Amino acid sequence: MKLWQNLVAMLLAVILVSFLASALWRNVFDAHLPAYISGALGGITGAFVWSYLQRHRRKRKQAEKAAGIEH
Repeated sequence: MKLWQNLVAMLLAVILVSFLASALWRNVFDAHLPAYISGALGGITGAFVWSYLQRHRRKRKQAEKAAGIEH
């Protein structure tokens, strides 16, 4: 995946997790989720997604190199 695709995937994951956490919190506690908690959950998710995407990218490049495929 290209850099911009990684950024879009990470951004979508952050927004989705933040939204789902907020909806769950609202249904369980009948109150709004504080923005700093939502932001922290989104940031942690973003870090994990970015790490996964970078690891996936390296593995794909190694597999292509082993197969003799060059870009």
